[in-house]
Amino acid sequence: MLEDYVNIDSPIMCTPFFLSNFNTVRDVFECNTEKAISEFSDAASSFDLCSSEINTKFQQLREYARNLLEMKAREEADAGRVLKRMMDRSKQVFDNYENSISLYKWTTETNLDEIERKALSKSLGILSIMAAIRYDEMPDQIENVLYSSLMDRIVLNPSLQKMPMEAVLDPLALDTWEEVSQNSTTLLKPEDCESLWMTFIEEIKPMVTDVKSRQDARKKTRSYAAVAAGVAATGVAAVVAGPAVVVNVGIAVFRRAIMRM
Repeated sequence: MLEDYVNIDSPIMCTPFFLSNFNTVRDVFECNTEKAISEFSDAASSFDLCSSEINTKFQQLREYARNLLEMKAREEADAGRVLKRMMDRSKQVFDNYENSISLYKWTTETNLDEIERKALSKSLGILSIMAAIRYDEMPDQIENVLYSSLMDRIVLNPSLQKMPMEAVLDPLALDTWEEVSQNSTTLLKPEDCESLWMTFIEEIKPMVTDVKSRQDARKKTRSYAAVAAGVAATGVAAVVAGPAVVVNVGIAVFRRAIMRM
């Protein structure tokens, strides 16, 4: 009966929605579970069933819904899938940044380190979501632990070695998440998250390098354009100052442009 209300292939169960709207997915499952139980209760009234049998069926329906949700969540928590979603999210941030700038606008570009940190932060958010199924609305510290242990420590230098005391106190060295509700189900253990993050940092390096290369190319193009504009401007001065001054000014403009590269 519950299969009629909870479709594992429904739009709300697709990966993007599932990742960013888990609370909605959970609410839909709970709503449909209660609906199925209500209809079963109405049907059960036609049979000679004792209250204990009916309650057992209710419990079975709830367990079925929970198992179905957990099965889908574990599929999405596969390391390969999570890594791909993290890579896609970072690429989206970098693409949005590059699409927002123009080669022909003489404006200072945003510090690329800020864009990189934003991309990594968004990707780490996906890791936080997929670390556990929160069946209730109790707050936990998973996101804070991941940010303090990964973003604030090794985001720009993943080769840093932990000091002995740091290794002892490292919350990612534990098998379970602290302060997580007993009504939650762990999908990715702390050590799994750290391993995924380190892999992600390595995988994203070529993407970051490409973005930086394109930014450097834009800066050089703008510098060359500035040289051309400066030299052209000296042509106006030629009418008044004469050729010698024009040449000297043009050389000075060119040298300043080269110094800025």
